[in-house]
Amino acid sequence: QTFQTLGASTDVRFDLNTSSSIGGTLVSRALTISYDAAVKSYTVSFPGTSKTFMPGDIQTPVTAGETRYKKTGSSGNDYLTLVTTPYSANTSNKYVGLGYFQQNTVASSTQSNSFDAFVYGFPTPNGAVPRSGTGKYATDVFGFATFPGHQPSSFVGRGAFTTDFGTGEFLTQTSVTETNLVTGSSVVGGGLEVSGSGRLATDGSFSGSALYGGQNGRIAGTLSGKFFGPGAEELGASFSGSTAAGATVTGAITAQRDTSLPNVNLTMANLVAAQLFYPVNAHLTVLYHPSTGAIHSASTYQVVSQFNYKGGGAFDYSPGLSNLAGGAFTEAMKVTAPDANFIRYQTSFGGTPVTLDLYKP
Repeated sequence: QTFQTLGASTDVRFDLNTSSSIGGTLVSRALTISYDAAVKSYTVSFPGTSKTFMPGDIQTPVTAGETRYKKTGSSGNDYLTLVTTPYSANTSNKYVGLGYFQQNTVASSTQSNSFDAFVYGFPTPNGAVPRSGTGKYATDVFGFATFPGHQPSSFVGRGAFTTDFGTGEFLTQTSVTETNLVTGSSVVGGGLEVSGSGRLATDGSFSGSALYGGQNGRIAGTLSGKFFGPGAEELGASFSGSTAAGATVTGAITAQRDTSLPNVNLTMANLVAAQLFYPVNAHLTVLYHPSTGAIHSASTYQVVSQFNYKGGGAFDYSPGLSNLAGGAFTEAMKVTAPDANFIRYQTSFGGTPVTLDLYKP
């Protein structure tokens, strides 16, 4: 069987003397992968290239759920890795697989790499993609990142993908462990993650923006994917991004339906879970003359405040300036707003009267 893939591709050059990236660019390659059942081989094809990997090309030791192939040629090495069991879980995917294909060539002290991350399998028929309700999926992410002047790294992690099948919004976020491909050292935490958001299309696919946060910087890009299995039991996607300085990221996501995952807010108009927001605030402070009412002075500030939504219309709000009152707001504090486009709260904190208007999304 021949599978069309959802893939992302990059071409990168490395200085072998320093083991660091020189620079990279995103490229477009329409990659297909074919399985020959008679000889149990896989062939990776895109315009100008066709590479077949036989059982004799399998690298040992073999890890359950992952098969690594290597072919050595006169100009360099070709690698193909196929993954059916997520790196961050023990349950194998049934309908979607993850793969990455790499070609290395060396000239003098420069190594050129082409790297493709992709997903493939059995897509969900358009008519079988749900059109209502919420879909929650546990994600497995794998990718490859390069920053000029730094050694290349791979990353892997487990997170969540949530979508509202009715409205079409989706949100995904995965914390990752980043591993230096030269030294083998790893780092985790501190904002290392892959995140993305966007919308479902009428054909059951989805696309949007993606952001990779690595130890050497952040790279913005795009993400595209689709659902797999007869009833959208799984999903797969690829993502990529680059910077003007030549940093690149390329990766893929597979995911399995998991109803036990916590609810996630997808839109401001339908908050379904507690969440802490960090609004950027512009403050105006005006002092008036006590007898004439004339303005004595005025000043402005820009600060970051905290809006801690707790559910059920309750939240804590801290304005971000010590001389401004803030605290807990509840449904009981609501009053009729003079503008129907707003929800008004009135209360007092420490004897200071406070009015807060929230625009209705």
